[in-house]
Amino acid sequence: MMYGYDVKTLDDPVIEVGEKSLQLGVELLMPGGSLLNFIPILCHVPPWVPGATSQKIAAEVKRLTLEMKRIPMDYVKKALVSVVSTCLFFWKIKSLKGHFRRWMVQHRHPSLLISLRERL
Repeated sequence: MMYGYDVKTLDDPVIEVGEKSLQLGVELLMPGGSLLNFIPILCHVPPWVPGATSQKIAAEVKRLTLEMKRIPMDYVKKALVSVVSTCLFFWKIKSLKGHFRRWMVQHRHPSLLISLRERL
């Protein structure tokens, strides 16, 4: 469980994205997995240069990692919107009860006010 996001199966998008990111990242970091391990200056070669596959793979790992973070955060945002809207709904009902009570007192309906007190 992460941020209240419950992973139900191994086919969950967060798990799939995480596994793919880890697999690509390990291939880059393994000794001999990339020329970047032996010649660090190649890190500055632009990704559009032919043969610069390490930069493309690193960009893909970064994109997948950000996606892995985004999915549970979006879940949290949706949950917060739901909780806030529910709280606002009950706050509005509570404030309306107060207005209704004041209206009954102002218009001298004590029998209604007594019955309302008994119900609450």
